Amino acid sequence: MNNTDRFIGERAENVLMRLSKIGPKVVGSPANEQSAVQFLLNELSKIREDARHDIYIIQEDVQIASGNYVLWEMVNIYQSIQNVVVKVTPRNSESSSSLLLNSHYDTVPGSSGAGDSGLMIAVMLETLRVITKRETILKHSIIFLFNGAEENPLQGSHAFITQHEWAANVKAVINLDSAGSGGREILFQSGPGHPWLMKYYGAHIVYPYASTIAEELFQNGFVPSETDYRIFRDFGHIPGLDMAHSFNGFVYHTKYDRFTTIPRRTYQRTGDNVLALTKALANALELEDPSFVTINCALLMAVVIAIFLDAIGSPMSWFSKPWMIFGLYFCPIFFILGILPSIYLSHIKDYGLPLAYSIQLLMHSHCLLLTLLTIAMVSLGIRSAFLIMLGVAFYTLSVILNITARFHKTNFLWLIPHNLCQISPFLFYTYICYAFYTTFIPMEGRDGANRNPELLIGGFTVVICFLFAPFLINLLSLVRKSKTILSCFGIIWIIFMGIAVSPMGFPYVEKEAPQRFYAVHSTRTLHDDSPTMHVKYEDFGFYVVPVDRRPQSIDFMFEEMNFTKSDANFCETEIMCGFPIYSSRWLEWRNQSFWVEASQPVKTGWPTLKIISKEQTSSKTILFTLEVAGPHHISIFIQPTHGVKLMDWSFTKIPLEQNFTTPYYLYFSYALDPTPLRFHLEFKWETEDWSGSTFAIALIGHKVDDINTTDDFREFLMSFPAWAHVSAWTSSYESWKL
Repeated sequence: MNNTDRFIGERAENVLMRLSKIGPKVVGSPANEQSAVQFLLNELSKIREDARHDIYIIQEDVQIASGNYVLWEMVNIYQSIQNVVVKVTPRNSESSSSLLLNSHYDTVPGSSGAGDSGLMIAVMLETLRVITKRETILKHSIIFLFNGAEENPLQGSHAFITQHEWAANVKAVINLDSAGSGGREILFQSGPGHPWLMKYYGAHIVYPYASTIAEELFQNGFVPSETDYRIFRDFGHIPGLDMAHSFNGFVYHTKYDRFTTIPRRTYQRTGDNVLALTKALANALELEDPSFVTINCALLMAVVIAIFLDAIGSPMSWFSKPWMIFGLYFCPIFFILGILPSIYLSHIKDYGLPLAYSIQLLMHSHCLLLTLLTIAMVSLGIRSAFLIMLGVAFYTLSVILNITARFHKTNFLWLIPHNLCQISPFLFYTYICYAFYTTFIPMEGRDGANRNPELLIGGFTVVICFLFAPFLINLLSLVRKSKTILSCFGIIWIIFMGIAVSPMGFPYVEKEAPQRFYAVHSTRTLHDDSPTMHVKYEDFGFYVVPVDRRPQSIDFMFEEMNFTKSDANFCETEIMCGFPIYSSRWLEWRNQSFWVEASQPVKTGWPTLKIISKEQTSSKTILFTLEVAGPHHISIFIQPTHGVKLMDWSFTKIPLEQNFTTPYYLYFSYALDPTPLRFHLEFKWETEDWSGSTFAIALIGHKVDDINTTDDFREFLMSFPAWAHVSAWTSSYESWKL
């Protein structure tokens, strides 16, 4: 049997097994900059040996790039990061257009990244092998971007799309990423403004799995992640498809993201999809020119439950036990949606209208409400309106059938078409619930301690119940003991609330559903504003950042061990309270983080600040030239003194032109080239008095791949319970007033 034109899942599996053995591949580490790059080059060499060079021209490049741009409200600075890029061009092709496939091989600290995103790298390599061996000639070129700096964040994609010579001809992108460990890959972003991409996806994908709901949730900030798709869209103005695995998101960005956790069927299913989509888009002509009171009460009930569970310190009981959602949210919503209409129907029963008529009128009213909501959502361009339209369509069908057969005038016969027409919507909404909960429940374990996850889970449950429950729950009013039956939902809710606040509701399970923390062993050095910049304060400690809503779950550690939480006592005088911030997400979480006093960490290779020059260029302006050196990952914060304005600097001017909130945040990382970062800062002060300090600057260094930990730190990490996953490294915080 000829398999030259087929994706072989076993090959991809073998590639991933060998790639994941390299271990964590953090930008700047030898594993990422040497071992992983050499691994990819070796695999590409094997592919070239078997390729049809008579049909395709295969070009290969290791891009080394430096640059800076604004991501969120952070200036993202990168130096000498690497991408491995391959271009496959059909010989005698008249098209200059290219299709881009992108995924990343770098990882977060402490994770081998088998799922995120080594699996997609393996799929791309096997897709490349199949493409270069097939006899059927493609119309357009294909560029395979093996991205070496996605987790840093999103630096490799920016380097390629803004600097690489092949980027100019890219007309569409397939971005492959992960928020879990295999399973089905979901298409959660497409376009924008290019519906032909979805046409090709629908026509050629082997195992389709797309969701406009996921896209709208992602784009509205409900997903605590970002992908390279954003960079290609915003900086390259390239349309595309954004696909990611979401199965078993509990292991995402943890040490449990291993080769062994990926289901074997994932390789073949994902490979068949990616290969089919790649072939279709690489031949696409378009690639050449891509240019009610009851409801209010139910919602209020869910919000009250969410706030109450959070207030008593018992959120997320559903984290490892999704069945808890049924008792905590579905049951009280069913109770409210059923008991209020039941009371109303009891009140009007003496007015002469048959009970069956009254129930049908209630459901007609609900259908009308859904119709108005659908019209409003469509007019606003909200594509998730199809969810509501489905319920409206099937209910309308049942009404038409009943009117045609005259069943609507009977006491019970109208129930037959009604219930039959409710089967499909019920099954569909059940499927939507399953997809939502399996995707978003693990994500709530890394959404930060500053957000209440109960509101998202409870809010979604209300919406789903609103779509189908009134068409079914109201039927219970036909039963003689309807209020008794409905009260059972209330009783179940009370029982589940008791479980949630008891030890049975504890959400975390070792390996399967761990609680996440960051812990860095740090030194803090604060300088005064004297000309000699004396050290006015120095201390050492562990900086702990909880990543979900239950940081109090480890309070017992501090009762049993010789560790003490300290208050953030530098918030009034120091940038970022003197905390060693690592990323923009840590900015959001710093109010829930804490400092634990400890011994000094290993103190070598921390960031240094050198004042190259200080020049008063006019009576109102002063120019500093600074040089920063240190480890591969450095956060820089710049806070002008009150009344002083930063007018110019060496980086992108967007933060200055758009008046970003201070302190200005610069994230600097380098891979191969350790040359210090030299930059200038120009300040303006209307008073013309430069006798005091002009600005404060804090340098925060992170050795994310450092294994030189102290006994103190190891003891602290070992004191965490087995159900906690701790990403740990060493860091430093040092500030000056210049």
